[in-house]
Order: sequence, then structure tokens, then C-alpha cells
Amino acid sequence: MTPKRPSIFSHMNWLDWLLTASFTALMGFIADLFLPTYGWFLGGLAGLALIYLAKTRRDAAYADAEKEKTLPPEEEK
Repeated sequence: MTPKRPSIFSHMNWLDWLLTASFTALMGFIADLFLPTYGWFLGGLAGLALIYLAKTRRDAAYADAEKEKTLPPEEEK
């Protein structure tokens, strides 16, 4: 049985949403400087893709931390 993957919206507060929107807008602005016609669109897509990668890694770190909390302490030999 595979473990249940958390929702992309889990473990996010208002500051995370603010940073996500700011980063996506910044990526759109930077891409618009290089590609004036489609820059906002391509930069926004790139920003969202990078946010998704970072969020999945952060969720994996949360899951690992939760596993370590539930494991019994190792006995000394």
C-alpha cells in the first residue's frame, strides 16, 4: 500500500501564500524583461513549477520529521 500524498495546500499559512504569490509575480516580471510577448505567462508557469517542487520537498521533510517522532528510541549496546 502506498502512503497517502498530502494535498498541495496542506501545511501552508498566510505567509506561505504571500511568498508564493510574490515569487510567481517576480518570475513573471523577470521573464517579461527577456520575452516581452509571453513573458508573464511563461514566468508564471515557471514560478508555479518551482513552487510545486519546493512544496513537495517540504512535505517530504514534514513526513520524515513525523516518522522520527513516532519511532521508538534506539537502545544502547
